[in-house]
Amino acid sequence: MEGLPSVTLYEALQFLKRYRWLFVFSTVLSVGLSAILLWFVITPIYRAQTSLILLKSSPGGVSTLLRQLEGSLDMLGSLQNLGIQANRSVEEDLMSVLKSRSLTEAVQSELSLRDLPEFAKELRLSSAQEERLSASEKERYYRHQVTELLFERVTILPPDTRNHTLRIRAELSDPERS
Repeated sequence: MEGLPSVTLYEALQFLKRYRWLFVFSTVLSVGLSAILLWFVITPIYRAQTSLILLKSSPGGVSTLLRQLEGSLDMLGSLQNLGIQANRSVEEDLMSVLKSRSLTEAVQSELSLRDLPEFAKELRLSSAQEERLSASEKERYYRHQVTELLFERVTILPPDTRNHTLRIRAELSDPERS
């Protein structure tokens, strides 16, 4: 190849030896900045996943069993609020229960999700909204926002028909609450 300068191995090693402090400095700087970024800026997200074993479908699905237990499920409210209807499959009933707003609200109040950093960032009101809304309206707004954020962070995967399981995944910054 004409016109290109040829560099021998000796010359390349001399170059590396001469500028080794630059390579060491840039490596240390990169690792240090990465560590600072990971430690102070990025919030870790923990993922928890569970699988529910689905019962064999029976007439009425889960609704028959839950109707018998309805008195014990006061925190969830009536079965209509959970989306349970007669003559549906177990999978459909469970999906309705797990995606219900009343269950999500019960979870968010039980776990105090408003304290988590990823929720706190999203829940800020402008000063005009702060002044305009009453305390009960603010509480309703916060509850609604946390419920919506929880819907985004909890995933209910489609039922696995081969293993008869339903998987639920939650991603939060607090390992105990996920």
